[in-house]
Amino acid sequence: MRKLGLNLYRAYYKKLIFVDPDEFDKMEQVLSIAGGYCSDYPRDEAINTYIAEFPNGYEADIEVINSVPPRVKATLYQSVEEDGETILYEADEFPDTKSLKGEYKFEHDNIIYIVFVNRSRFLDRLWTKI
Repeated sequence: MRKLGLNLYRAYYKKLIFVDPDEFDKMEQVLSIAGGYCSDYPRDEAINTYIAEFPNGYEADIEVINSVPPRVKATLYQSVEEDGETILYEADEFPDTKSLKGEYKFEHDNIIYIVFVNRSRFLDRLWTKI
């Protein structure tokens, strides 16, 4: 991201999304299906969507899609108010992946947006103490 010691980007945003352990494990199980789709959910639709909102009006949607095979679709949107309605314009898209956990990096208008998705360890510790 740096060239000759100069920062080439105007801004750099990071967001963390922690997913409930049971939900995370279920999504990873769905994503591990190789030759079909999960019959528990409608085909070719989003099972879950995780949203990271950035302070400049952009948001990243990380979606688990029940396609053949299931996949994660990550898209950066710009949120714009038009006639009292919020419209989302697609700004960048991350290549599809087979695991929910990880780093999703977008670049738009010389700004870097990074979303980290992980299984919530805090909830793991909380449940083991109850």
